[in-house]
Amino acid sequence: MINDLKKVSIRGRVAFSIFCFLNAIEKINPMLKDNHLIDLITDRAWQFVENNDLVHSYNNFLDIAPECILDEKSDGYSEFESISLQDYQDLIKLYETWPTCLNNILDMLSYVMSINLYSITGEYSYDTLKYVNKIIDIIIDNNMILPDTNRFLITPFSANRGWGNVIDRNKF
Repeated sequence: MINDLKKVSIRGRVAFSIFCFLNAIEKINPMLKDNHLIDLITDRAWQFVENNDLVHSYNNFLDIAPECILDEKSDGYSEFESISLQDYQDLIKLYETWPTCLNNILDMLSYVMSINLYSITGEYSYDTLKYVNKIIDIIIDNNMILPDTNRFLITPFSANRGWGNVIDRNKF
């Protein structure tokens, strides 16, 4: 599977990771799929795939990433400019109560987005693959369904210096 993902752009790997997260939600609690917080999380993640401004998209996702929300909990809401106070409080509750594996998937997803933002991607971006592999391990360890990697080959690593071209989520 990882060898197939070497051919997929970083945007495609982010899309793959989003699908892993959605499959995990489906397995753990299908009722969560209709939760506005899941929409907030996935919409912010999809911005990275669908937008030219990778840094802004990543920072926007970072504002709702479990690691940031839970780490900044003691500092309070003032650090988060792009979410409402209510969403901030609801995300804290969500991240503290659902299975840790979901937080881990989202945190690994944020690393896939960021690890090469300020560096070259190299031959196939080993660093992003390392975090995608951790997501795969979480999915497998929890008997969840992995997405078919062939769906993501439409965004090749050879495009746009490894980042791939902007692509609509519905193409996957």
